[in-house]
Amino acid sequence: MKKFRGPLVRAKRLAGFVAAELTTVLAILAILAVYGAGKVKAELDDTIAEFTGTYMLSIKGGLDAFLSSTFDDIARANYDAVRAGAGAGPGGSGRPGYPSFRLERTLGDGSQEFSLSLLDLRRAKNVPGGFPSTAPLGNVPMIKIIRSGGTTCPGTQCRIDAMAYTSRPLNSGVARFGDSAMVGKYLMSTAGYGMAAQLENPAELRGATGAFANPVDLGTDGIVGIHSLLDTTMYEQFVRIRDTRDPDLQGNLSVAGTTNLNIVNVSGDLGVGDDGTGKHCVELRPEGRVIVSCEGLVQASKGEFAGSKQTVVDGSLGVTTRGLVDTDEGLRVRGTSVTAVGEDDGLDIKLGTNSGVAIRRQDGTDTRVESTQFDAQKLRLRNPSATVRAGQSCAAEQLGMMALTTQGGVAYCNDAGTQGTVWMEFLRVASEGDACGTQTIPGSLAQGTAGTLVCRNGYWRKLSDQYSALTLVASRIVENGEVVARPSCGDRGSALIYLVPRSFDSNRPAWQWVVDSSGGNWVVRVNAPDWGQTTGNPKLAQAIALMYCSYAY
Repeated sequence: MKKFRGPLVRAKRLAGFVAAELTTVLAILAILAVYGAGKVKAELDDTIAEFTGTYMLSIKGGLDAFLSSTFDDIARANYDAVRAGAGAGPGGSGRPGYPSFRLERTLGDGSQEFSLSLLDLRRAKNVPGGFPSTAPLGNVPMIKIIRSGGTTCPGTQCRIDAMAYTSRPLNSGVARFGDSAMVGKYLMSTAGYGMAAQLENPAELRGATGAFANPVDLGTDGIVGIHSLLDTTMYEQFVRIRDTRDPDLQGNLSVAGTTNLNIVNVSGDLGVGDDGTGKHCVELRPEGRVIVSCEGLVQASKGEFAGSKQTVVDGSLGVTTRGLVDTDEGLRVRGTSVTAVGEDDGLDIKLGTNSGVAIRRQDGTDTRVESTQFDAQKLRLRNPSATVRAGQSCAAEQLGMMALTTQGGVAYCNDAGTQGTVWMEFLRVASEGDACGTQTIPGSLAQGTAGTLVCRNGYWRKLSDQYSALTLVASRIVENGEVVARPSCGDRGSALIYLVPRSFDSNRPAWQWVVDSSGGNWVVRVNAPDWGQTTGNPKLAQAIALMYCSYAY
């Protein structure tokens, strides 16, 4: 037994030494693993903090654009205009609306805090359309707008701040406190515009550009944000798009394009088309005079100032022109008269409330109307010869003209819709008994010495002879004692009623159907010698009442 004891002891000793070495190796590996994991976590936290900083900087760019376009409306407390936006003006510059812009509270110093959604910035294209709605790890951003300056707004004391901040502390998980290392990395990645609620002062969101009360919780550290500011420091030095201030320029202003203005107030002369010598095509003077000195039409761009034609519009003297007055809508005069004398044809036209209308030529050949009423005996068509036929087409340029017709009447060129422009006869004079003529449409009317005539069977007949004076109004079946209402025939008509027996028996005595007047009605009455004859034949007891209106010519 002794000779095997030595090797066994040595084996046990060797096994114990190997176990100790393995334990040491495992301990070293565990230390290295813990160190490596910590380094990986730190790098991951730095990445999250940097991504959050970049994300908030993008929101700051959107807030800068928001403040630039809405500063004037917010400063002037036009909050509805901020929400509704503005359409494009003549220059093409419009502004989107921000419907979520809402007043949250008013502070004791008069400052006001407003809320705004990230969705509105996205819709307004202040941030990209696909911009994420949350920061890394789902940290939702909140936006606050602060208007300070109180009653000094709008003015140099007015200030509009905007800030975006996270809704929970910045850390690598969902802890209710912040990670100081991540907060520091965040501030380094925001180009000096970042803010944070630090552990030593969680009540304030502080940064290089300002400090604000912690908007989430005064006792929660780790809240980070970004600050955007717009005041009037630089804006007082420049005129910007949609600016509502008076720039009060002290020198000249040159504009190459079109200028759209609502009201123009000019203290001196206003000239259009300066040729370099101080002469203008159009001058508007403070005393109320407008002088147009152009050859023909106003062509200031061509510099056409020479010529004998000139028009002067004077508030007290009226309009004086050496050129032609051309108007598409006619000429309206509120004075007593208008006199025009033509140099070429000697035409004189005078319109006046007392003198009526006078139109004459120097040779005396044309019509002269000198009373306020037209005298039919002095009016005639310029061409007394028949030139057109009723129903014949007329040219578009003849629309509204009058002419004599071959049928002996007067027609005017009328727009007949789908039939085009047609000569339509509206006046004809004829004699009773004369032939109408082959070109006269049957049923046409004419004026005769004995009244209105109608063309019947090729001859002119009196219209009153062609129609009855009675007009049937209604008919009904009536019986003895029935009341019938009189028809209304107007002031010039009279009501009549005729009773016709519905049936009769020649073998029995005849009945007499009569009516009695009763106010505005008739009462039917029958004198029946033998009432018994109605047995088996009820129609014998009925009559047909015919009601007429009689109109005498």
